[in-house]
Amino acid sequence: MQMAANRTEQPRVTTIGLARGIIDDVEALARTEVRLAKAETKANALKFARPFALFAVAGVLASGALLALLASAIAFLATVMGVGLAALLVAVVVAAAAGVIVLSASASLKRAKMMPVRTERSVARDIETLRGDA
Repeated sequence: MQMAANRTEQPRVTTIGLARGIIDDVEALARTEVRLAKAETKANALKFARPFALFAVAGVLASGALLALLASAIAFLATVMGVGLAALLVAVVVAAAAGVIVLSASASLKRAKMMPVRTERSVARDIETLRGDA
């Protein structure tokens, strides 16, 4: 009778119970990885927010200075050629400079890494572990 009582007190581990445990662990792991990815992405975005804001402020200030310089350049060139031709020449030079700056900025953003690199490595390790590669 004592032996029968001991058997009922010990929990039985079934295949379904083991499968549920594995599924619960994998779900918890996935949730943790998603939280890590969100946190890492937010941290990366915050790194870019301040420089972009400073660029915006500098751009507004530089716009005022640039307008004054362009007006001066047009006024100066108008003394040796017509006002219309002077304005056209200044506009072409400014458009070319803007094109170069846009291409440079685009190249810089392509090199910037916004991907959550740590999370990517962590997920790869998790997959290796689940496959039994590790």
